[in-house]
Amino acid sequence: MEAALGLIGLIDLKGHIVTADALHCHRRMAAAVTAKGGDYCFALKGNQEGLLSDARACLSKANKRHPTAKSETRGHGREETRVGIVVKAPDIAEHHEFPGLKAFGRIEARRVVDGKLESDVRIFALSRTLSPQALLKTVRAHWDIENGLHWQLDVTMREDAARNRKDHGPANIAVLRRRALDVARRDTSKGSLATKLKRAGWDHDFLLHMLGQMR
Repeated sequence: MEAALGLIGLIDLKGHIVTADALHCHRRMAAAVTAKGGDYCFALKGNQEGLLSDARACLSKANKRHPTAKSETRGHGREETRVGIVVKAPDIAEHHEFPGLKAFGRIEARRVVDGKLESDVRIFALSRTLSPQALLKTVRAHWDIENGLHWQLDVTMREDAARNRKDHGPANIAVLRRRALDVARRDTSKGSLATKLKRAGWDHDFLLHMLGQMR
């Protein structure tokens, strides 16, 4: 948590939306993001019980004519439908002393995975009154990054199979894995990330070429 706050202080956030899970949905993070000129879209769960209760109350007052947006995805034996809605949160920010809070968003998701129906409702605290379409896009982008990173770390870097356990070893290696992925992603030559990382291990000139792109 402290590391995330420190990182926010180093970044120019003007014109950008910071997305985060419920762990980072708190006053200090909201204040840090808005102080740097950014906006936030924080997942809202039970760790902010009072704010979550008021968010549900605001969202429940939206009538059937309130604007919503819908998206559908299909693939790999899975179908998902998401419906998003955004409502303004007048006076809520002052009541909860939550910096920059302007609105609440809700996404209702229905998934059919291998013939089984699953449903999920997610609520978000917003410092900008996004359109429902923008809310769907913002949240989807967050999970694309999250899932893509974890998949690469597991499949390409074999993180789950790592055996280092002593002292600060796991944390140090985790940082190096992520930086290695950053370097490989910056390279524009043909080939998968796994291929580029292997080539960098075999070819000293290619390794220097990849590192040189990070200047």
